[in-house]
Amino acid sequence: MTPPPGQHLPADHSKGDEGTLGGYMAVHARPAAFEGADGLSYSADIATDATGEHGPGRRAGAYLLFVRWTGDDPKIGGHVESGFLTFADTDAEAREALGRWRLADVKQLLDRLIAAPEPPAPAPPAAPEAAPAPARAAVDPAASGERGVVLSGTGGIWVVRTAAGETREVSLRGRLKQAGTLKLAVGDEVVLESGERGDGWVIREILPRRSTLARQSPAGARGERLVAANVDQVVAVFAAANPEPHTRMLDRFLIIAEGNSLAARIIINKIELVQPDEVRARFDAYQRAGYPVHYTSVKRGIGIEELHAVLDGRTSVFSGPSGVGKSSLLNTLYPGLNLRVGEISASVNKGRHTTVGALMHPLPRGGFVVDTPGLREVGMWGLPPEHLDRCFPEFRPMLGECKFRDCAHTVEPGCAVLAGVRAGTISAARHDSYAKLHAELVSGTPAW
Repeated sequence: MTPPPGQHLPADHSKGDEGTLGGYMAVHARPAAFEGADGLSYSADIATDATGEHGPGRRAGAYLLFVRWTGDDPKIGGHVESGFLTFADTDAEAREALGRWRLADVKQLLDRLIAAPEPPAPAPPAAPEAAPAPARAAVDPAASGERGVVLSGTGGIWVVRTAAGETREVSLRGRLKQAGTLKLAVGDEVVLESGERGDGWVIREILPRRSTLARQSPAGARGERLVAANVDQVVAVFAAANPEPHTRMLDRFLIIAEGNSLAARIIINKIELVQPDEVRARFDAYQRAGYPVHYTSVKRGIGIEELHAVLDGRTSVFSGPSGVGKSSLLNTLYPGLNLRVGEISASVNKGRHTTVGALMHPLPRGGFVVDTPGLREVGMWGLPPEHLDRCFPEFRPMLGECKFRDCAHTVEPGCAVLAGVRAGTISAARHDSYAKLHAELVSGTPAW
């Protein structure tokens, strides 16, 4: 696959920090540079091409072009290309998704590519009178390895869906357990091989991730809880009523998505319980901030078909508090999922948990949905307080315009963000959520 001229220019990735490929390219206006495992210098750029697969979300594919530089006066000494790594309907969407890859994962992929043996040179064509070559023996998947996606896991047994659509229960190879440097997660792409005794399958390798969704461990425990890997978008699902929507909790879900450099969208379910104007006014600030907001009713069939266009062909994490109807919504969208549905507790107006862990479900039109447990406590982990303002899209046009470089956007004079609140271009309620979460990150004590 040779990229056409002009497609190797860095795209304008507005999301992500310098720890992501797209964020680095946006800040420095040039491809990222790496030293390969072979000691040579490489630059990493994003290229796109038509995939030839015209299913939803797969018309365009993005891949990485690693250019090798040699000599004291560096000149191009060759290049290495990956296969397609992200898919979308347009080149721009595919580039943006690939731009969310962490630089560490890009480096890991580079080292894997340059360590791979060169394919043998093609044999010269046989003379016309030569006998036809014997048919090639079938490749044994157990010997060559077979790729798959982790759908779920519990008790050391993982359910993996292979590229052929088969589902296998597998375990983690011993050396991967002992290494302990990378925890396996739902959504991980892995390589399977036959176990040493030939009586089962094991995960031989965990492939580089293009993205992760992580949150703080619950109940005050320290450390990161990895929810899912290789995610394209987070879908925050809240109810218009029963239970009453907690917008500050919604803000936390969106911040977690932004902090993980993931696209986010909002679904407001059960809209049959409230007046249309009332619910749309309540969430208008999120649309003005740039988040797509979908209004749905499972009982009345409102907004269901429109969701297929934004879910098919992508890996989407459904998250939100208990009782808002995530499982019912997914069952209506994709009847074959057969997710369990919990009832609302009338006494406390909070849903009972019906999902015990993250579960990944293949979609009939391509893509996956990850159904996560109802989360009543959502914590941030590893986000510096000074980076919180970047997780509010409506703040971004004003960042850098404040009087003080270290402005916290809470009480400082000459703050451009506070001026936006006074002018009405920034929601006062959203800014109030920001201020409380900023105080929480500074103090290490939950503010709500």
